[in-house]
Amino acid sequence: MAEGTDAPRPRRAFTDDSSRPSAGDDANVRGRRGVWPEADHADEPAPVSRRAWTAPEPTAHPPIQQVSAPARRVRITSAPPPTDDGDAPEDATVLRPVGRRGHPPVAPATPAEDVSGPPADETVLRPPAGREPRKIEPAAPAAAATTARAPEPPAAPETPSVPEDGTVLRPPPMPTLQPPSYANQPAPAPQAPAPEPVGPVPAGKIAGPARPPAMVKERGKRGGTPARAKEGHLVEWDAPTDSSLDKRTRFSLSLAGVAALLIIAVAIGYAVITGSDNPVATEPPGSETPGSTRPPEPFPAERMMLTDAAAKQITDQPWKVSLTQEGLTDESPRPTCIRLTVDGAAVPRATMLRTLTTGEDGATALHVVDTYATAEEAAQVFANRATQLGACDKEPTLITGGYNISDVGNEAVGITTEVQDDKGIRHTILIARTGTAVNVIDIAQPEKPVEMSGLARAMAGVIDAQCNAAVGLCSLTPGVAQGPPPTDGGDPGFLSPADIPRITSGAGSWSANPATSDITVIGSQCEGVSSWGAVKNAEDARQTTFLLMDDPASPTAFGMDEVLLTMNSEDSAKSFVEEVNKSMSSCTDRMLTATVSDPVEVDGHGARGADVEGYVYEVTQKSGSGDLGYRVGVVTANSSVAYLVLPVDGEFDFSDDQWKQVVSRAGERASQVR
Repeated sequence: MAEGTDAPRPRRAFTDDSSRPSAGDDANVRGRRGVWPEADHADEPAPVSRRAWTAPEPTAHPPIQQVSAPARRVRITSAPPPTDDGDAPEDATVLRPVGRRGHPPVAPATPAEDVSGPPADETVLRPPAGREPRKIEPAAPAAAATTARAPEPPAAPETPSVPEDGTVLRPPPMPTLQPPSYANQPAPAPQAPAPEPVGPVPAGKIAGPARPPAMVKERGKRGGTPARAKEGHLVEWDAPTDSSLDKRTRFSLSLAGVAALLIIAVAIGYAVITGSDNPVATEPPGSETPGSTRPPEPFPAERMMLTDAAAKQITDQPWKVSLTQEGLTDESPRPTCIRLTVDGAAVPRATMLRTLTTGEDGATALHVVDTYATAEEAAQVFANRATQLGACDKEPTLITGGYNISDVGNEAVGITTEVQDDKGIRHTILIARTGTAVNVIDIAQPEKPVEMSGLARAMAGVIDAQCNAAVGLCSLTPGVAQGPPPTDGGDPGFLSPADIPRITSGAGSWSANPATSDITVIGSQCEGVSSWGAVKNAEDARQTTFLLMDDPASPTAFGMDEVLLTMNSEDSAKSFVEEVNKSMSSCTDRMLTATVSDPVEVDGHGARGADVEGYVYEVTQKSGSGDLGYRVGVVTANSSVAYLVLPVDGEFDFSDDQWKQVVSRAGERASQVR
């Protein structure tokens, strides 16, 4: 160092060779080592640098790769610059390799050859094999280095420049730090890059290229912000640990889980609001997973039929399957009220039938399922069969109740009937559709019908077995509500012949004349209505007549009349019924020849929850030729009014309960008019 200069700058001495150039040779380039003059030593190989490499501007590093080599840490200590005898001064900074958390210090590579060269303080940096030397600008002072959170993008290559004194620096690919004890040994020969080891990486570490001191972070600091190494400090660079990655992953997964739950909740809420709660099956019939060797299941299959276990939901009796049959024959049993084959209707692709019994004189069950090419065809067949249920005219049968069924497949409806003969068999019939499949279950039992709620639960199980193959709605908890039977396809709002009971057991049937607006009914003369075709506030008035046929015991031309009024409002309909009731109750005071019973209230279950309210009466009129009897009924539902009158001849008459049932059914049918 020249006289009069400040205290000598700390040097990183890596040799004890006392032969080195004077301070003046290095004076023009402060902070830079001299180089081995090429002119004087052209025939000698340049020694490898023994000094710490000053980091260039941060550059992008190659992608981190996982290797099994343990991470290294570097201890920065202060030591004096080397003296003439090769010893390092006390204030010089020395970089020493330090073992990594229990690992022994990494030993330097074994020198491969002896290299003679200039004095040790004239450091020469040898370029790697195959790389052209380039001139390096003086490194910026350490104090000017700034802490960077992430490497800057690689800068465009610069044209090498030569300092004023002609010094040329050749950067190594990545300097190997060696302790002073190895300074006198010859530099190792260039070696080919070691193959990347294959094996697990120590927990919490990710292998990657070494980073310059400016990018290491102090041990124990959190956050991973790069910090420049400080003298006398033990510093190291840690890759992001698995725990930090786990935290981010867990946070992302938590957000995804919350989002999925919100989507499910919204979907369920929408289904509840819209009323489409039923699960929808989307797998077509006979579909199978690609590559599956299992043959497609036939549709329908036996497992899709009513089972003996499911039948116990209908009635707790020992059910047993007595017949399972594909297709129909002339001897096959048929359900009550329904014709399975109708001219002009869609032809089913497949039909399966099953019967179950509970023993002698016990309940029996008949289940028939038909499958169609499309859901539209199946829907048309279902509508046709529902109309057949409403009419139930295949044989003389009395419809005793109607039921609206919800949450069983796409659609379902049921009725209860009574065969009016000496046996008095009761039937509970339910039809249901899911996608392309239409089901009919008919449960027959003496004396009283089985509960519709039990049959609906059994049908729900059948639908669940079919809905996937039929590509239709499955079932939820069935809902059962009493209401009118399905419309019979005749004049809307009027009674169906199947709503009127026989008078003689096992004989006779009712028929209906077409409805007409030519009102000719007279009534019992106690109603207080001069003309049923000109009732105040009535927007429409029609009449039909029902006649009893094929009953040898009936009088000639025995029948009853029904008038259906459509009022301009529900209030007008109720007011009119109350006026008729008052007139009937006061008829004895007005007519000395009339005898009127006290009114009996009737009610019923109208369509779409409509209230059915009305009254029934018995009237006797005295005349010179004998007494004339009448049964009268008047009932309202919504804005409709139904009036019925039945002339009675002696003992040929309905019972009181039968008449109440007929009038109530008239109100239920009237509620089907919109």
